[in-house]
Amino acid sequence: MLRFLKAVFRIAGNWLVGLLVVTVIFGFLSFFFLSRHSLPPQSFAIVREVWVRESPLFGPSALPYRVRVVENSTPRAASFLVQPPPFGVVEDVFPLDSGIPMEVKVPLWTKDQISGNPNDQNLVYVADIKTTISIVDREKFAKRVDPLLVRYRLDLIGEEAEFQFMKSGSVVVPESRIDLAKEMCRARFYSELFELLSQIGGSIENKLYFLSRTVAREGKSDSEVRIEIWKTLERYPWYRLEPDALANVLQTEREVFEKIVELLQAENRDAEKAEVLRNEIKQFFDNYVDQHPGSFLQDLWDYSVEVFLTQGSIRTPEEIRALTYRFVHQNTQLLQEALQGGKEQSWSEQKYGFAFQDIEIVFEEDLATNYLQFLP
Repeated sequence: MLRFLKAVFRIAGNWLVGLLVVTVIFGFLSFFFLSRHSLPPQSFAIVREVWVRESPLFGPSALPYRVRVVENSTPRAASFLVQPPPFGVVEDVFPLDSGIPMEVKVPLWTKDQISGNPNDQNLVYVADIKTTISIVDREKFAKRVDPLLVRYRLDLIGEEAEFQFMKSGSVVVPESRIDLAKEMCRARFYSELFELLSQIGGSIENKLYFLSRTVAREGKSDSEVRIEIWKTLERYPWYRLEPDALANVLQTEREVFEKIVELLQAENRDAEKAEVLRNEIKQFFDNYVDQHPGSFLQDLWDYSVEVFLTQGSIRTPEEIRALTYRFVHQNTQLLQEALQGGKEQSWSEQKYGFAFQDIEIVFEEDLATNYLQFLP
């Protein structure tokens, strides 16, 4: 019996030693062949690995992996190692300096808002946005434009506009970084567009109200009305400003506000004093417009004057909304600025490490039934 047990243990030991040797050899070959990757010249790779953590150890924000960037700035292909599968994976390879083409389609508003024809209600205008994204901060792009991170922490993400569609469940979190960047751009574009439409709509309504209260049209030609409008704006230069800019001036420039009140009181009492005050006020607002170009929008004034001449006063919110859509439709550069989120460093570059280049926006028509969401 003892001899039998020794034989069993000897055979089991040999099997264990053999299995250990095979495991070591297989592990070595696996590490050597499966962990080695080739990176093309002038490119970088985004690698995800699970054996090293770069986040809090405990808590809902703890992530059991790390994301790192491997760069190859040489003119030749380079080899690099990652943790063997399934613990390490090369997720993306991008060029170092050249841009990445991206196209996003965003439904805007029904065609009848532009054409005025009720029969066009079944058609919708779609903004076909073609651009190139340049990855200016590779580490930030790799770690923040991360589908797994967004999916894992979606409930913990704040009120960033670029994630609201995904948080609401109307858009599924994409699998790839480029597709995720597309959805982020679409959501951010809508957010900036809503703000743009609100500003322009308020400005048009304000201008039409001002014109209807200060300019008489009866018995005058369109040319005479235009001359009267610009003479009125020359006489009261603060009305040239956009509503937000004017409100800011009146709140922060107490001296100017007092001069405006004094001018309005002196107009019918002391012409000489009124002229001095008018010149001082005009000089201030001329300088203000030079320093803040966005405070006076010539195109928006011209558009509002044309609406005033052709349609007169506008009363309903639906009419204002239609006028706003038409103005934006004629000025696609406003949509480009909305996508970039301003003229300074864009939201995408500041937060996520990529910037837009060569944005082109073209309007296309499509059936409204093809889209779940668009502006009314």
